[in-house]
Amino acid sequence: MSNIDHSTEGLLYKIAISLVPGIGSVTAKSLIAYCGSARQHRVNPS
Repeated sequence: MSNIDHSTEGLLYKIAISLVPGIGSVTAKSLIAYCGSARQHRVNPS
């Protein structure tokens, strides 16, 4: 993701978190608030 700015990249990670089954918008916001950022704790699918 080297060709996009940090705000766009952050938004992409926020969208990705909200698409995880069982994670709604409230839980996603809580996770981001607790962890500091959506990008900081990304998980690679296995």
